[in-house]
Amino acid sequence: MIKYIIIITFLLIFSSCKDEKKGDESTSAKVLSESVNLPKLNSWIFNDIKFDSISESEYYQNKSISYIETTNNGKPAYVAIDNIKLTDFGGLYEVSFLIKPTKSKSSFGFRIQEVYPNRLDVVFDLSNKTVTGLERVGDFTYNEKATIEIADHGFYKCTITTEIFSNYVRVLFGPTNDKSKVLTWESPISNNESVYFVSESLSFNYLVN
Repeated sequence: MIKYIIIITFLLIFSSCKDEKKGDESTSAKVLSESVNLPKLNSWIFNDIKFDSISESEYYQNKSISYIETTNNGKPAYVAIDNIKLTDFGGLYEVSFLIKPTKSKSSFGFRIQEVYPNRLDVVFDLSNKTVTGLERVGDFTYNEKATIEIADHGFYKCTITTEIFSNYVRVLFGPTNDKSKVLTWESPISNNESVYFVSESLSFNYLVN
């Protein structure tokens, strides 16, 4: 009888340890993230850019949709968000947002910038659903990646992941010409370019694990 009790006790302990180990593995496999606080929309800078909310009936998953268009004044055109305080120096970060083309050929540029000229630039080709290019100047970012994937209702989710060795950054973004170079996507272009942009979808996250 004692022999059976010992065997059953052993099996219960072994099973418990196994389940605990499985739980640990499951937890470690998850990527935890912390949101980086972004300044509110009313503090964003619009440099030769028209930035308007479209009809109140137009929403994407209960988030309002904005229309961004360059004004073709012969000056660099972009939206800028300054003084973004980062959570961890040298940490891995992920930036993502939802965007939709307004015409058959449409591209969008995004920049993460430290002290100029240090920056990471990405251009997304919304027509072909591809990343046109990803280039950096300086050495404050490493292991940079960018992706674009189909979302709902003609929108695309654009994502940039990179390690950032800085305490503060600013970001710039805006529509651009499909022939613009990656590092100078915000430069003056001959024709106005536009996109639909879900402002509330813009997220900047520190990936803890």
